[in-house]
Amino acid sequence: MSMMTTENFDSLRKDGSLSSDRPDIPSVLKDAMELVSRIGERYLWVDALCIQQDSPEKHKDLARMDVIYSHALFTLIAVNGTDANVPLPGLRPRSRLPLKPVVHIADHVLISGPPCLDEVLKSSKYETRGWTLQERVLSRRCLYISEQGMYFQCNTSTWSETTGFKGHRREHNQLSKFNSIRLRGSVLAQTLGVGSSTRATLQIWSQALLIYYKLVELYSSRSLSYPDDVLNAFAGFSSVFAESCGGGFVAGLPTAVLAASLLWVSKSPFSRRPSCRGTLFPSWSWIGWEGPVTYLYSPPSNHDEGSTSETRSEMQNLEILLDDPSNASIRLNDFEDEEALLAVGIVQVFSLGKAHNVTVRARSAEPASEDLPPVDILRFHAWIVETQAFNIFQNRGISHPSSINPMLSVCCCGSKKRCGALFGVQQSDSARIGLGDCRFKLVAISRQKTSWKKQNDYPVLQALGISAYGEDWDFMNVMLIKRGENGKYFERAGMGVIRYKTYEKEVISYWASILLG
Repeated sequence: MSMMTTENFDSLRKDGSLSSDRPDIPSVLKDAMELVSRIGERYLWVDALCIQQDSPEKHKDLARMDVIYSHALFTLIAVNGTDANVPLPGLRPRSRLPLKPVVHIADHVLISGPPCLDEVLKSSKYETRGWTLQERVLSRRCLYISEQGMYFQCNTSTWSETTGFKGHRREHNQLSKFNSIRLRGSVLAQTLGVGSSTRATLQIWSQALLIYYKLVELYSSRSLSYPDDVLNAFAGFSSVFAESCGGGFVAGLPTAVLAASLLWVSKSPFSRRPSCRGTLFPSWSWIGWEGPVTYLYSPPSNHDEGSTSETRSEMQNLEILLDDPSNASIRLNDFEDEEALLAVGIVQVFSLGKAHNVTVRARSAEPASEDLPPVDILRFHAWIVETQAFNIFQNRGISHPSSINPMLSVCCCGSKKRCGALFGVQQSDSARIGLGDCRFKLVAISRQKTSWKKQNDYPVLQALGISAYGEDWDFMNVMLIKRGENGKYFERAGMGVIRYKTYEKEVISYWASILLG
């Protein structure tokens, strides 16, 4: 890694190398260096120039972007730029419209004020790009330059060029929450010893999991120019979570809480993510699909006094066979006894349940995987139920309250009473399931027992027709899987929930080993 300095910039200006008629030097870079020079700073980090794109160390550099962003004086963001050839507005005279247009109407003078930063970002291409999310969240301070003015934002407040102080960050802003997890994780790691203590690892993850869910939801709704960058543009987040919360990351999922991180669902019809590397992205991770996702799993927040939630993994003997081991940050913890795990939670009401060791190794060490396609394989033992054990159908023409679409109703055979729901199932797969295709199965991922004492719009509650509060509920989180083309492994086809009482008493399940690609 290396940085550009103002000395580099000055020498280029003096010999004419950085003159305005040089088409090969992007306008935004010239303006950025000019700005750095004017404020008296010496160094400027530019991702495209400071990271060697063809270097074998590129992935390691990308994984350290959290260090770059968090230690920078501030991050310069060109909000209105659609490419590198768009100059920074306002740096030079007459390069943008007046910030406070004045209109005279009779005896009245009307002065318009600039929009707030949220409105400026909402209409910008910047906010739609996948790479820019970690840039905003991981930076301590950001200077936004737009046609509407400049905005300065830190962890506590936002300032506008024309109107001054604009107030504190909104509570749901993930920047302050994410940084608090980073700080809390570092303190607990030193105090309790992350890497050797289950209590430390799961206590931090129980608080960080909702932030991870939110970041995945925000990130998956953005676009990438190159599909293979899906892990690279999330690497900064993964590094912070791994360091502060414990465990490693494989295919974008934290191995320390793998059962909980598998419970993502699509928010709309979507398709498999292509790859240019000759390998496949795994279907069991959200990185393997294009389109916005959200999570089924939603424990009570810190403020839901009296609410409880306990989730226990139903998967055992977990193994991840990596097609390319260099794409994972493997720092796994040796989990301790169950009693220590049960004591961990959010305000003593939320437990991640008993964790299982996750063995991660290269596929090349598994002769049996040679005839499988080039994809990361998740192998585990769990209980399986045939989809034919239920009536599974779409509510054609009938709207349902769930905020996650599409949704399939799951009813016991011979009954129209709903006992579960499936989310994010492709239309073509829905039709095959309804016809009794035996390639589809339901595998138990985790059991969740929850008691809500306050009203909640949790979509699973709505889908099952359960009162939003004041009622205890117990259900099984299940993954819909389908057998792959060669018949030797399964692919993920959706996620769902089934009432545990129904699952336990009214269907026949069997214990089996699953290969999920």
